[in-house]
Amino acid sequence: MIRDVATHQPIGMNFIGGSVAPIGTPAVNIETSKSKESNKNPSFMVVKMDAETLLPVDIDSYSLDLSEANKNDQPTWKKSYSYRETLGLKDLSPQSFYDLAADIYTDDDTARLVRNIGRAGLGDPNDPCTFECKQRLYCQATSADRDEYQFCTGKDQLDYSDLSALLASTE
Repeated sequence: MIRDVATHQPIGMNFIGGSVAPIGTPAVNIETSKSKESNKNPSFMVVKMDAETLLPVDIDSYSLDLSEANKNDQPTWKKSYSYRETLGLKDLSPQSFYDLAADIYTDDDTARLVRNIGRAGLGDPNDPCTFECKQRLYCQATSADRDEYQFCTGKDQLDYSDLSALLASTE
């Protein structure tokens, strides 16, 4: 979420699109309660635009089950969710996304829904979303960069304990 510097009101959104990384790539491994080695399937998003205003009116996400595609030797892309339909957004305005983020803290069903979308169908959808889970989701939705995310989660202090390891890895 992009916020006005003076008023801190939401004025824009960043969207992180789908993933085309192959299964087994460390970047797409998702830790769930059932498996620490689960993988996220490839996905992409389609942004539907108003032809006159050129404003986005909805975003649909599609995914491919690689295991099924390999087993059947046929890829089948399926619609995973729609921002407006699945998340109940009245529109794609920054305020609607801010309201959704605020609902994550107050509504357990909203928190689980947003978390489960991020898990791409992996893990038990009925697992509770703890305070830390809700905080992480809220901060992911409302932060425009890593610094804002760190501040939002209360981890805004630089940890110097492993700085030497970080510096060594860049040499």
